[in-house]
Amino acid sequence: MTSVGRFYLLTISLLSIGWIWLLYNQYNSHIAKGRTLCFVRNITGYPCPACGTTNSVEEILGGRYQSALHINPLGYVAIAALVLLPLIIGVDIISGRRMMYSIYTNFDNTMKQRPVLLVAVLLLLLINWIWNLYKM
Repeated sequence: MTSVGRFYLLTISLLSIGWIWLLYNQYNSHIAKGRTLCFVRNITGYPCPACGTTNSVEEILGGRYQSALHINPLGYVAIAALVLLPLIIGVDIISGRRMMYSIYTNFDNTMKQRPVLLVAVLLLLLINWIWNLYKM
């Protein structure tokens, strides 16, 4: 399998896991509440920058946009990825193009060529982490 094929397989696998996790939490909320897969939170008791993303996505799907933003702004990034990436991959499969792979390589190259953008993304994640810690 080529590196492009492995990229698509990994992306489809991660998207599938994301949707399965979201659906599991949606239909088993009585079981899932209070449990977390977050290694950082389970070990330290403190949330990581991504803690609350599942709840945030559930709030978005329920139309509670302000609540989703309060829980974790990364929920908006996650829902965009969960919706848009399968569409792009579907277009790639139908058309035989590699648009998703091209988007990934362009993003990767941009981050390498402009480290200030990488620093900005990391700074936003740090701010989000501080927000998660503040809400405790």
